[in-house]
Amino acid sequence: MIIHRVSLTLQEKCFFASREVHTFFQTEPVIGNYALAYAFGLARAPYHVDSVKRERPRYREDLEPLNEAGIYITPATVVGRPRFEVERFNALVDSYWYQMGQNVVLADCIKYKIEKERPPRTNFPQQGRIRSLARGNRFVCYLFSERPWAAPSYIRLGKFMAKTKVVIEAVWSDPPVEDVRGAYIDFHLNPVDLPEALEVRRFDLRNIPPVPLLYHLEVGGLCYRVGEVLLPVGMAFRFPAQGAGGGKRRGRR
Repeated sequence: MIIHRVSLTLQEKCFFASREVHTFFQTEPVIGNYALAYAFGLARAPYHVDSVKRERPRYREDLEPLNEAGIYITPATVVGRPRFEVERFNALVDSYWYQMGQNVVLADCIKYKIEKERPPRTNFPQQGRIRSLARGNRFVCYLFSERPWAAPSYIRLGKFMAKTKVVIEAVWSDPPVEDVRGAYIDFHLNPVDLPEALEVRRFDLRNIPPVPLLYHLEVGGLCYRVGEVLLPVGMAFRFPAQGAGGGKRRGRR
């Protein structure tokens, strides 16, 4: 097993809709491992959508093959105190006449077309405020692989495709494994991806889509020792069993 410590430095402001409070759309100071897998090109989603009605996330189809390849990446945690930018947006129509349609403000020039086509109900915000991660924020994540991994120099992150510089800070080949009790992990982990044998005693929860993330964990079990950091052994992309109901899930939450 080879573990890479990867540094990500934002060259532009980065926005994810992590939290929505009325018309205030906030980015939390963390980057999910699903987003990183796509940004690094480890997983690839189809470019075209055949049907909007059948559109759904393809996390299982896109990420489970990485388990067979022996690849896993953790969420990225901000280094130091995060810095944000807040700005206002306004996409309302500039017209003398408008009315409220299906959760959207319509101008007179498009009212007839929209009413005739009868589009599906949508909820696209037309005004509000955005809190983005400011340029210069640095994040750290860990990538597991069976063979050495060559990282791209830059990737794009967020809804506005922010340019991000990538640097591999350190590499460990076959790091030592320790059976720890009450060890502290201060960066973010995906709870779905944790092994069943790992005992999570305490944690803080960052409730963001598509999966809430844990941080400030106290754990017990087998962990890799990489410098001063402990990483649980056996992390992999895991998803709820298809067709499961009543809250039954496969993998640790």
